[in-house]
Amino acid sequence: EVKDKIEDKKEEVKDKIENKKEEIRNKKKDK
Repeated sequence: EVKDKIEDKKEEVKDKIENKKEEIRNKKKDK
């Protein structure tokens, strides 16, 4: 169903954003 696909997409984007934030946080820690 389309609605499910949209929800999946949102989740995916959220995960990507979270991963990005984590990456940035880790980079800052390394310095």
